Amino acid sequence: AQQHGATPLNAVNAVWLPVMMAGAIPNLAYCFYLLRRNRSGDKFSRGGLSHWLLALLMAIFWFGSALLYGVATVKLGALGPILGWPLYMSLIVISASLVGIATGEWRKSGGRPLAIQFTGVALLIVAVFILTTASRNF
Repeated sequence: AQQHGATPLNAVNAVWLPVMMAGAIPNLAYCFYLLRRNRSGDKFSRGGLSHWLLALLMAIFWFGSALLYGVATVKLGALGPILGWPLYMSLIVISASLVGIATGEWRKSGGRPLAIQFTGVALLIVAVFILTTASRNF
């Protein structure tokens, strides 16, 4: 990508197209298979335009975060790919958990699953701080 004029910060994101296509093809094929086998494709039309717009917004945010991850790995230096991925995945889980709690997704789950969820999020937060501190030493 750099040989074709991309800056070093943007060149790292050239990998996403082949990676996403390699994952999208089998995922889409399996989804279409399940929709056909279960005869559940008509459920997509029942949600209305708002559901499709929310799905588009979610895709934009997800891909935007992947692009920012690519830029961040360059900014983290030599350990960027090593430290960046666990930080990125941890922050995805933490933010999804917090949004799930805020929207009431966990409301009827009971005390034990919620305690496990909070423990997992707390451990991920501690791990993020450990990885951040470790990256400063290199």
